[in-house]
Amino acid sequence: MIWRTLDSLKLADKIDSLRLNRVDMKIKFKPTKKHPRGTKTFYVTWKDTSSLNDLDDLDVKAGQVLKKSKIDRGFSN
Repeated sequence: MIWRTLDSLKLADKIDSLRLNRVDMKIKFKPTKKHPRGTKTFYVTWKDTSSLNDLDDLDVKAGQVLKKSKIDRGFSN
């Protein structure tokens, strides 16, 4: 999506590389009584910060998704 936006602005061909410093994410899980919406919104930033903690079960699940997808490399601790 970012490249489509840059292309529409006539900027895609002027960029050789792109470095992301922060990514906001939202993961949808099966709703439960404790979490009726079933969503977890969080951010990960370069190099080792995220808004996830181990206090909430959705934070733990979101962290597991990041690790399994390997998105967490260089982002979350």
